Amino acid sequence: MTILFSANGDETEVVETFEAESTNPPEMQQAGWKAILDRFKAYAEQQ
Repeated sequence: MTILFSANGDETEVVETFEAESTNPPEMQQAGWKAILDRFKAYAEQQ
């Protein structure tokens, strides 16, 4: 997973590039990364 944060006016644009590995299904990996980013979003909004 590569994540690029860019200023976009008063907002931050987040661009994610995801390359699945071969151990776990891509859907499972995507769900895991989404959960991590959702927790980061919640954390950032509390600051």
